[in-house]
Amino acid sequence: GRTAPPVRDDAPSITLLGEAEGEIQFTEDGLSGICVFDLSAFLSREALEEGRVLLEWDLFPAHSEAELLALLEAQKQVLAERPAARLLEAFLPEKLQPVYLRAWLGDAAGRGKMDLLLRELGETELRSLAKLLKGYRARIKGSKGWVEAQVSHGGVALEELNAETLESLRQPGLYVVGEAMDADGPCGGYNLHWAWASGLRAGRAAAEGARHA
Repeated sequence: GRTAPPVRDDAPSITLLGEAEGEIQFTEDGLSGICVFDLSAFLSREALEEGRVLLEWDLFPAHSEAELLALLEAQKQVLAERPAARLLEAFLPEKLQPVYLRAWLGDAAGRGKMDLLLRELGETELRSLAKLLKGYRARIKGSKGWVEAQVSHGGVALEELNAETLESLRQPGLYVVGEAMDADGPCGGYNLHWAWASGLRAGRAAAEGARHA
C-alpha cells in the first residue's frame, strides 16, 4: 500500500495485529513483497480509511540495536570529515537513503543537522539512527485494491457449507470452491492448493449428486 512519513514515538498505544519475516520491496508508490502480502490479510477497510494502520519494518534483523550502534560508531570514525548523510551509504541502498535521512536528521528536531560533518554528530544522533534502522514506522494510507489483489478475503461462510462436499447448506446443488468461500492462507502456494483441492472435492461431489438425481 501507499505509505506516509514515519510516525512519532509519542503516538497512541498500538495493538499488534500480525508480524511476518521475509523480503520487502519498496515500489514507486508503496510497499510490496511476500511479507507485506501476508500482513495485508489483517487489514480492514475501516482502519485504512481512518488512518489507524501502522507498519514497522526492520531492515537489519540479524543485528541488535546495540550492534548497529557499534557499526555506526566505527563508520563515523572512518568518515569523520564527511557529511553526516554519507553515513547511510554503507547501510542502505541509494534510493532509500533520502527517506531515512529525512526521518533521521530532517524532522523538526533535527533541522540544521543536514550539513553537519560526521565528527560533529554525538551519541544521541547515532542512537536515533540505530533505532530507526531497526524499526522504521509508517502509517499505511491505502492499498492497491481489488484490481491488483493476489488473494481475496471473505466469501461464503464455512459453516454454510457441507464440509465433505462443499455443497451449500442453503442452496442444494450449489458448490463453492477456492476464494469464493471465506478461506485464505499465507503466501507459499496454499491458496492455489486450496483452489485445486476444493475444486476437485466439489467437482466429484457434484458429479456424484448428478448421477443420483
